[in-house]
Order: sequence, then structure tokens, then C-alpha cells
Amino acid sequence: MTADRVLSILGAVAGLTALFAQLWQFVLSGSRIRIFTFKGVNTRTQREVLSFDVQNRGRMPITIQSLAVELGWSDIHFQISQMNSTHFKGPELPLRIEALSVASWIVDLPVVREMAVEHKSGDTVRVFATLATGKGKRSKGFSILEDPLGGPVLRWPALMTLRFRRIVKRAWRKAHGWRVGQSKLSKNNGN
Repeated sequence: MTADRVLSILGAVAGLTALFAQLWQFVLSGSRIRIFTFKGVNTRTQREVLSFDVQNRGRMPITIQSLAVELGWSDIHFQISQMNSTHFKGPELPLRIEALSVASWIVDLPVVREMAVEHKSGDTVRVFATLATGKGKRSKGFSILEDPLGGPVLRWPALMTLRFRRIVKRAWRKAHGWRVGQSKLSKNNGN
């Protein structure tokens, strides 16, 4: 193999690497949203609520034009802004969500259950957000059935950050005798 061929191969590899790095940077520079849904209890009214958080994980702000609660896996959906204001709480739409921030809404869960029973749509609910760009984002399906033990199902907050997880994991490891260092973890044998 000649030196010219080696240099041309190295140049092609460097060019492709730079191209993929720029494409990856372009993808990460936009706005990316994620929708978390969970059940809980409103501490003031002691009513079950369906809470959903729209998180902008990207670097650019995004505008949420509308939010809808979709019942079942069908096309039956209800706009949040058209519900009675006593049944939901949250910021008014359209809403601009800045980079790396969250907006939250709460809807009374009994109202959603009544709508699901009325339309015979099953026990699954999804939240659909329509963006100003014309695109939409759906949350994962979420069961609105009551807990068999009675009362709502309470879950750990959906927006537990990665940093918080690392802190908890590190504290657990220290408490259980693991030496936490920069390179590797090793069992502390009292040495």
C-alpha cells in the first residue's frame, strides 16, 4: 500500500467522522420533549389526580399549542383547554417551555374515568401534545384503573434527575461498604 492510498483513507475517515459529529450535534441542538404521566392525590381536595409533566430536554425552547387526553388506543381525545377549569390545573396554552425546563398539569382522575366509561374506550390514557411546529408527541399508555387495595397508586416522581440517581446510588454504595473512587468500585474489606 502506498503512502498516497493511506493518506486518502485517513482523509476519508476523518471527513466521515466530522460529518457524523455535525449531524449528531444538529440533532441534539433542537428541542426535544418528553411527557411523563402519573397518578397521585391532590393534598388540598383529597381527590385522585392524573398529573402530567411536559419536559423540554433539548437546547432550544418549544411552544406547546394544545394538550389532549386520549382515551384508550383510539382517536377519542379531549382538549385540556376545553375542560371545566375546576377539573384541571396548569398553565394556559399556548405555552413556551424554555430549554431544560418542565411544565405540569393536573386533571381530576374521576373525570377522566367517567369519560372513559362513557366512551367505552378501556382503561388506558395517553397525553398528546401538539407543538407549534405542527408535530405532536404522545406519552406512554397509562392505566387509570383503581388500585386493588383501594385508593390511588402513588409512584416515585417521574422527573427524578440522573444526577439525583447517581447521588442516591453513591450513598447506598458507601453505606454498604463499597469504596467509591474515580476509576472503579471495589468491596471495602476493612483495609
